[in-house]
Amino acid sequence: MKTNRSSFARRLSNSIIARVTLLLVTALFLTAVFSHIIIGGVSERSVENALQSTVLEIEKNLGRAEVAATNVAWVAHETVDNPEHLFYITRQTVLNNPSVIGSAVALRPD
Repeated sequence: MKTNRSSFARRLSNSIIARVTLLLVTALFLTAVFSHIIIGGVSERSVENALQSTVLEIEKNLGRAEVAATNVAWVAHETVDNPEHLFYITRQTVLNNPSVIGSAVALRPD
């Protein structure tokens, strides 16, 4: 009889341990899966924000360079007959505008 009680207690104990272990493993699995999903979403939004910031910075710099070129274009058009003045205008544009790295003038023969 004593072995039956011991056997029943052992089976009950093993059953409880198995169920608790199953619950623990299930909880850990669900935590890992949902953590992966949440971290993936957060990192994706972070990367998208960084990319958008980079795009805006590039557009801002391109806009500055475009404005500088537009502002100089009419002066350059009026002084096309004087190459020295044309060189001076483009040099001053590069020196005074940090968004412009360099410039070039190409003339078409008439």
